[in-house]
Amino acid sequence: VTVIISTIAGLKASSVFSVYLIAVSCLNTVSGAVFTAVVPGYGSVAAENDIEKTNRIFEIYQFLLFSLNALMYMCAAYLLMPFVRLYTAGVIDAEYSNKLLMIFVLIYGLSSIIRIPYNNTVYIKGLFKETYLQAVICAALSLVLMVGLTRISYTYTVLGAVFFYLTNTLYQHYMLPRIFPGFDNSRFWNHLMVILIGVSISVTAYWIHPVYMPSVRSWIACAVLTGIISSVVLLVLVLLFDRKSMKLTIDYMRIRLLLRKGEQ
Repeated sequence: VTVIISTIAGLKASSVFSVYLIAVSCLNTVSGAVFTAVVPGYGSVAAENDIEKTNRIFEIYQFLLFSLNALMYMCAAYLLMPFVRLYTAGVIDAEYSNKLLMIFVLIYGLSSIIRIPYNNTVYIKGLFKETYLQAVICAALSLVLMVGLTRISYTYTVLGAVFFYLTNTLYQHYMLPRIFPGFDNSRFWNHLMVILIGVSISVTAYWIHPVYMPSVRSWIACAVLTGIISSVVLLVLVLLFDRKSMKLTIDYMRIRLLLRKGEQ
């Protein structure tokens, strides 16, 4: 994305986009670091060919990944623009305040995250042959779309990448149960509803009542408060739309803790 923007729209536009990308890249790095430890465990379960156990672990994995990113992106939706203003304070060579770009970058980051559990399932089960063609075709279409959108405005460039991530996610969502017999991913829509509603609430809150923070200290204080409020809102959304997966996750963790204590 950055290469296409810098080539077509220029280095100033690329500089503006890169500032917004910093936050999203940081969030995705944190998420990746946390869940890198989960993948081998999920892979060992999937290799046992116990489909009920695999489905249970997959649901927990997907629920935790979506919940963590829902919380982080809810905070980011409210704090990203103030961060950009602080980060670029005194810089006058380009206009860095762009609310629409903020929303598109958040969508870009989220769309890259929600496909991870499906991608890991493809890797673990070795289902490349059955799924690679869609990725290749949509990647080519995505590049063409990014180039076309950049010629309109660099603000829209990321939507081309979003197109790839979303089509890849939906394709794998519907394809995996066909090529992986017994695989159950029906809770995906519950997880997705929580994350979309949560981030939408945060974006709307910022749009209605934007905050201006004069210093890093005030930004950190607001970040703590935003994190607390976002956690409460997220808990309410999970209880409303995804209680089953939350209960499954809590029960599983309780059993694991009891087993660990028994071993000690």
